[in-house]
Amino acid sequence: MKKINKYFRKLNAVWFVLLFFLFSKISTLIFGGILALLDIPEDDFIERDYFNIFRVFSVVVIAPLIETLIFQSLAYRFISRINFFRKHKVWIIIVSALLFGIAHSYSISYMVFGFIIGCVFMYAYMLRIGKKSYWTVVAIHSLCNLSSILLSYCVS
Repeated sequence: MKKINKYFRKLNAVWFVLLFFLFSKISTLIFGGILALLDIPEDDFIERDYFNIFRVFSVVVIAPLIETLIFQSLAYRFISRINFFRKHKVWIIIVSALLFGIAHSYSISYMVFGFIIGCVFMYAYMLRIGKKSYWTVVAIHSLCNLSSILLSYCVS
């Protein structure tokens, strides 16, 4: 794991964002596949009228800015103050991701999806501490949301 972390830390910001964006999309495909295998329908909770400019702006710009601040930046600052979490960093990822998943409580499947993506976002945040970690995760989150909007628009 240390070698993987070291590799990710050496990447420049653009490659890091693109790699973690791809990683989050692969996680989404895997989770969607698991739902399909278990015959659990993915909840269609979002209207398809994505190209309302305010909706796109709020999902692609505002939400990543606010959610990264709350669920990665502030969560990391507060959770890492506790000695147990400083020694067991994986629990920082898990607690942050749980909060991220709970905040996306549109449905049970979306909460699980939120947890998985929350793990990716916090892991990325922790790897980039000292290298504009907030903005890196905002970029990853924005790309994820934009790609979801575009994909949903193309499918419907």
